Amino acid sequence: MKTKVALLTIVLLFVVGALSVSAEKTAEEKKYDQIFLPDSLLTDEQIDLKYKIGELIINKVKVKKGVLVAKVSEKEFVENDIPLYYYNMLLRNIAEANQMINREKVSQEQLEKSLADGKKDFLKNLEERQEKKG
Repeated sequence: MKTKVALLTIVLLFVVGALSVSAEKTAEEKKYDQIFLPDSLLTDEQIDLKYKIGELIINKVKVKKGVLVAKVSEKEFVENDIPLYYYNMLLRNIAEANQMINREKVSQEQLEKSLADGKKDFLKNLEERQEKKG
């Protein structure tokens, strides 16, 4: 269960603890990290960016040979008006997640199920958001 929760967090927010706003981060990094706050504290523009990143992740992060793989390029982030900061964060956090997957000996089946569950939850949240926007 602990592994599933961790993997869902990675998929939906692509964070493995690197997102906490700390004194060591630059002002720009702190600005970018704000999208990981609850939606109620964000502007509409920040929420839209959060969901745009989430959509890219659920469509481009896959399981291959028992690890997570990002089948996405810098160009796709740029074309979707997503700052490259998030591309670099995604790659860094996938590497960290894969270390945990290997250390915890997460099976291919568990990983695929976690990704599928995460995608389902994300799409439900996205649908609810779109209904609220009307």
